[in-house]
Amino acid sequence: MKKVMTAAGIALSALLLWLAVKDTDFGEISASFRDANALLAVPLLFGLASFYVLKAVRWSDILAPTSRIRVRDLIPSMMSGAAGNNLLPAHMGELVRTYLLGREYRLSKVGILATLVAERIFDIVGVLLLLSSTILFAEPSTGLRSAVVFLLIVAFAGSIFMYLMVRHADALLKALLEGSGRFLPAIRRKAGALVLHITSGFGAVREGRLLFRILASSIVLWLLMSACIYCALRAIGIDVPYHAAIVVLAIIVAGLTLPTSPGFVGTIQYCFVLGLGSFGVEPGKALAASLFYHALLWFSVTGTGLYFLYRQRLTFADIRDLERQEALQGERELSEERR
Repeated sequence: MKKVMTAAGIALSALLLWLAVKDTDFGEISASFRDANALLAVPLLFGLASFYVLKAVRWSDILAPTSRIRVRDLIPSMMSGAAGNNLLPAHMGELVRTYLLGREYRLSKVGILATLVAERIFDIVGVLLLLSSTILFAEPSTGLRSAVVFLLIVAFAGSIFMYLMVRHADALLKALLEGSGRFLPAIRRKAGALVLHITSGFGAVREGRLLFRILASSIVLWLLMSACIYCALRAIGIDVPYHAAIVVLAIIVAGLTLPTSPGFVGTIQYCFVLGLGSFGVEPGKALAASLFYHALLWFSVTGTGLYFLYRQRLTFADIRDLERQEALQGERELSEERR
């Protein structure tokens, strides 16, 4: 399955990259970089740093109902996972993030993955709130309207799923156990534990004050990222209103729900070209802005994540080997229980 997702992500990213560059004047890209205001890289990098610190704060809140972990203790695994997304295909950095935190605090990896699903849902809700305010100032084109509808569908479906998993966990578990009577007891226990871990990952939904904090931080998070995008636009000399950056951000969030290549190459470029095209920006300029933004994002995040991995004396290959060993151990235990 991983190989299929990897191949699909690379193929889709290659298609999007071709769509981004097919009408591009490469001379315009060179001219844009010659005239670029490099000083705007400073506020962009500051915005990125603030984004990831606040992201760790929000993750701490999402984990709070089951595990109290300090924000500074979450940053190493979070940044290592982000670096993994830049270097590994099919969003596999999330597995790196899950493995590191699970190993450090002896937490269920399924439960951690559930918090990452909840995180993604809150991301989409936060972006939708920003985007809805943008629509007050600009009438989106047909393509942008389709992206908004896509985000609304994903957010609505995810919210329903999260609500049902948390509010009706007991009924779901009972139905699962009763319906699996023909299976081995070991399998039934593992299935029950899986449901409990997933519902615990969405535990923040039960607490009103905590839920409000998470929603508020989600909005601020993506406002920070839109500010980073706006810095890239201004650095390349693209004179558009601020809400253009929010439109680009919304399309990027929609695009990253699809399979992608390592580092999201191609996906981010096309999202810039598509989003800015509705504001009359030439593809060459839009592509130059995407490269300015993407390069700073990729190198800063990847460098930080690799630093934290180095401090723990780990590589991505080590994590893959350890996960394989754990999977084999789990299979052996299941075989022994069957006997």
